[in-house]
Amino acid sequence: MTFRIDPAWSFRVFLDKLYDHYTGSGVQSTGRRLNVIRLWLSMAGHARAMRGLAEIEEEFGKDKIAEAMNVSKRTWTDLKAFARSLPNDAALDEKSVRVFVSYKWESETHSSWVKNLATALRARGIEAILDQWEVKLGESFTDYMQEHISTADVILFVITQKAVEAAEAPKGKGGALKFEVQMMNARRMAEGTRIIGVYRSGDRPPHYLRDHRYVDFRDDAEFERSLQILVDDILGLGGPPTIRR
Repeated sequence: MTFRIDPAWSFRVFLDKLYDHYTGSGVQSTGRRLNVIRLWLSMAGHARAMRGLAEIEEEFGKDKIAEAMNVSKRTWTDLKAFARSLPNDAALDEKSVRVFVSYKWESETHSSWVKNLATALRARGIEAILDQWEVKLGESFTDYMQEHISTADVILFVITQKAVEAAEAPKGKGGALKFEVQMMNARRMAEGTRIIGVYRSGDRPPHYLRDHRYVDFRDDAEFERSLQILVDDILGLGGPPTIRR
């Protein structure tokens, strides 16, 4: 059975679940655990990964952490070096970038994928805003959209064929997503707020994003790579190399 990571887990919770899943002490089980640990560190990002390793090392002590993890001291040192090499992300004590996630409710599978994306963003220090968390029973979706679209630093639009159809629907049709798109575009025109297309499926983006750069999430095998591209862009990392004179 494949071990699935929830990006919202703390490093301690993640380790408990991982070692319950891979219980062996042989080379194969140890290798699998190390691969999954590196994956969690990559998903967590530099700041959270470094904090997680520091907390677990403090819990067991520097002299006993390798034994507790059932790895060699060299391997533990390599894990810390791997975490240090991760790209810098939002510092844990800085104000988070607020990102509104707009998408079409299509199926439980799609809604779950969107939730996992938003969770992964929050694990990287980005305050992803999602209706599945914010709108309680008896509350208004319209109020939710108006409040959070107006205060978001960046807006993500998850591109699927049904989402494009709703966004481009004629007046009076398209439902809640069409209303979101109208508010998003009004804010973009008035304040220059960025709308980033998250390409999940379909054959094209909506017309209002036709000539805009998007991030491609159509290949699940490339999720981590696409996530890193999105995170770096939202946080303003990267950019052109320094000009040397």
